[in-house]
Amino acid sequence: MGGGDYIPSDIADSLGIEVKIRTKWEKDEFVLMLHSVVKYGDNYFSELNEKENLIEEKLYLDHSGYYELRTFKLINNKWFLIKYVLHNF
Repeated sequence: MGGGDYIPSDIADSLGIEVKIRTKWEKDEFVLMLHSVVKYGDNYFSELNEKENLIEEKLYLDHSGYYELRTFKLINNKWFLIKYVLHNF
């Protein structure tokens, strides 16, 4: 490998950390990351842009530099989160 061509296990090895790669995951091991808009309070705004097979949602605080973007795509009649951006500066 050239300079900067590292994979996470290279870094873990250099720190003496044991790397375990999982090949099977169970449904109950995943944490739901979707928040309710109600939970954000009255200061937050929400925009929803719906297309045929795509939904783009933006949650933000006006003039704050904070926003979340979530993009969902319909694939084989199921909705999948394909992009999540959290911006805070």
